[in-house]
Amino acid sequence: MANNSESNRNYDHSRPRSGVTTDGGVQQSRQPGRELPFDFRAILDHVNTSLFVVDADGYPVHWNRAVQQLTGDSFEDARAKVEEHGVLGPAFYHDGRRSMTLAEKVIEAPESADEEYGVPRVEDVDYTLYADQSVMKDARGQDRHIEFSAAPIYEGGELAGVVEMVWDRTEDALQQQQLREMVTELQETMA
Repeated sequence: MANNSESNRNYDHSRPRSGVTTDGGVQQSRQPGRELPFDFRAILDHVNTSLFVVDADGYPVHWNRAVQQLTGDSFEDARAKVEEHGVLGPAFYHDGRRSMTLAEKVIEAPESADEEYGVPRVEDVDYTLYADQSVMKDARGQDRHIEFSAAPIYEGGELAGVVEMVWDRTEDALQQQQLREMVTELQETMA
């Protein structure tokens, strides 16, 4: 485990904590101008789930380690793909079968991506969230069964960007396929 004493050294623990509030998904300090004692990007890099953030123009502003491992693209590679193709989709769909990520669809229609793109909206949360699933080619050219969700981020009532999380469900999909094959084989044997 990393030594946190260095990052905590500059934080005055005797003062009351400012707390964090949420304004449309954007975390802000209650005391204007007060910096948090750590960088949220470092936290996002340590999340073992593929996660990336795009700004309101669809340009990547964060690309964590897990998404880099899944796609084979570094943060700089992802940004270069947006420059080259105008969209981030080719980082996930190297075979060209999709051009836009869910995050990009949410940028285009933050409150109506379900209507505009047929993307399922998650209803059991109190914020806007979309989720879907697909198959992509990973960095090694292997099919990966993925589930993903994306939520718009607002700052002062204006769209600031979108965060997307991607879960690799390949092992689950393979186990389900094996189970279906075993059931079919059993049914054929008993017939």
